Amino acid sequence: MARGCLCCLKYMMFLFNLIFWLCGCGLLGVGIWLSVSQGNFATFSPSFPSLSAANLVIAIGTVIMVTGFLGCLGAIKENKCLLLSFFIVLLIILLAELILLILFFVYMDKVNENAKQDLKEGLKLYNTENNVGLKNAWNIIQAEMHCCGVTDYRDWYPVLGENIVPDRCCMENSQDCGRNSTNTSLVWKTGCYEKVKMWFDDNKHILGTAGMCILIMQVSDSSIIYSIDSLLLGWGAHLDNVMVQGTWSATEQCHHINYLEMLAVQKALRAFKLPVSGHMVRFLTDNMMKKFYINKQARTRSHKLINLTLQIWD
Repeated sequence: MARGCLCCLKYMMFLFNLIFWLCGCGLLGVGIWLSVSQGNFATFSPSFPSLSAANLVIAIGTVIMVTGFLGCLGAIKENKCLLLSFFIVLLIILLAELILLILFFVYMDKVNENAKQDLKEGLKLYNTENNVGLKNAWNIIQAEMHCCGVTDYRDWYPVLGENIVPDRCCMENSQDCGRNSTNTSLVWKTGCYEKVKMWFDDNKHILGTAGMCILIMQVSDSSIIYSIDSLLLGWGAHLDNVMVQGTWSATEQCHHINYLEMLAVQKALRAFKLPVSGHMVRFLTDNMMKKFYINKQARTRSHKLINLTLQIWD
């Protein structure tokens, strides 16, 4: 029963983290494509030129990919060190998410004002060289969301000239339609910042559900790690109603569970002080749920297990 639960937990963790790893690979690929094909795609803020959409997607994809890899390998190999590393990375991500969420709500007004000001400064990069990605990003946002500028269409005047806005600000897009924005009935009046906020507000239920799913998967991974770790913390054996048990040292915990099982046999035999030399010993393990027979001619695929088996008989 214990082995069945462990196998179920192990493969659940492997499946979750395989999904994480594939998502990370996808995000990394998209980020690299944006970086190569679009340059500094969506570098809205001149204060943080490296904080482009492409670099952000690459960073997030890399973190997710590494985390998923550690989780997959740790689960399938049942390696204590890999599982611990994965747990630490996952804990850091969870704490970072929590801290950012708290800071966002505490300083929401200040964040809004600073974001608007920084985005307005970023408009100055619209027609500069090596910022084709930024120009494309603004054009797409304004055309798709029916908005113009950050707070309104007049944000473009200091950048493009008096009464001039990008053509994508026009309600009916045509060549040089933004050359004369004095006729406000022809351009979108609402700023893109307000439109984006409205979009988030309209889709808050979907975004909240997606966020909860991610959080549940992260917490589930943590629970699985705890469950797996709890089965690898120590060893125990009983003989004629006598029970002996112990915990693994930090060094021993890094070994594979098959090695730990054999080590548990050695510790149990030493604790019971059984005269096993020249006899056949049968033992039952929780990991494999099979009966193994050890004798002086025992052979395994692992040199560690061979040496440990020989030590048992010495």
